[in-house]
Amino acid sequence: MNKARIRMVTFLIVSLLLMAAGCSQQPYSTPVPSASPANDYLNIDPDRRPVPQKITLYYMHKASELLVPVTRTEYKGDTTMERFVMDELMKGPQGSESQALTALFPEGTTVTDVAMTGTTALVYFDSRITGDLPLQSILGDAYSNQEPMVLEQKTRELMLYSIVNTLTELPGIANVKILIENHFTTYEELGLESLAEANGVEADTSMPSFARNIDKILQPDDVVSLLMAEWNSTAQPKWQKIYQFLYPTLSDGTTSLPGVEEMQRQWAGSIRSITVNPESIVTQEMRGDNTALVAVSYAIERANGQIQTVNLEYLHMFSQNGVWKLVLPPHWLDDDYGY
Repeated sequence: MNKARIRMVTFLIVSLLLMAAGCSQQPYSTPVPSASPANDYLNIDPDRRPVPQKITLYYMHKASELLVPVTRTEYKGDTTMERFVMDELMKGPQGSESQALTALFPEGTTVTDVAMTGTTALVYFDSRITGDLPLQSILGDAYSNQEPMVLEQKTRELMLYSIVNTLTELPGIANVKILIENHFTTYEELGLESLAEANGVEADTSMPSFARNIDKILQPDDVVSLLMAEWNSTAQPKWQKIYQFLYPTLSDGTTSLPGVEEMQRQWAGSIRSITVNPESIVTQEMRGDNTALVAVSYAIERANGQIQTVNLEYLHMFSQNGVWKLVLPPHWLDDDYGY
């Protein structure tokens, strides 16, 4: 009897322990997070909005026949920076820019792709880039004064470097290679036989990648050389062309530049010619405030026959919209000027 009672008590104790253990277990459920601010979660906009980007493009300046930089802020969508810049370059000068500048692509030319390999940008064009350039409409009077074949080669070289200099403005791009319809371009295809000759290769050779070339960009000394050549010409100076390179205020900082007709009248009454030593024209300093100094030595023959020699003068230059302009010394128009 005692043994039966002991077994019964043991059974009851074990049963009670098992029931207690079962009641202590809670059914599994997913934890509910406490309330948190909405900005704890990443908010993704499925429609990426264009963002403003400041870019620099290179177009040909008609009067100088060299490239000048144009800085714009345009809205960039979901595309690579190099493709975005090329698409903007192909649009050409905008608004008032088109009066002095021009793009140098045959009509209808299309960029099909821009890819990167290391620090080299590969620019893919369709076959229309090999078409004719409308040189006569681009250059006007300058077209008739130059050998067409030479002008064609020169302009196509500027077309090449408008691409190269534009893309190498971007960080990480050191060289640019041109492809047409997915194959490497030859000099001959782009009408660059003279460049092939200068590089010592045959015209049917595939072109290499090209680095930036500042010699194709209008520099302060280029403007001084151009102006001096006009003023020293035996022909009548082209004042409409000259005036594009003159800053609207004289170097005294207060006197405004006369209008074209008044400028021509004052010049004829004061100066017969200016003779310059071309080798003396050197850019001495280019500053961050869009100004520069150009060293030059010259002799002015006055309208009265007097010769005034200047062994060294630093001409002040100012950049407006990428074009360097001469700040005309007021004493050039002064008969009493002398050293």
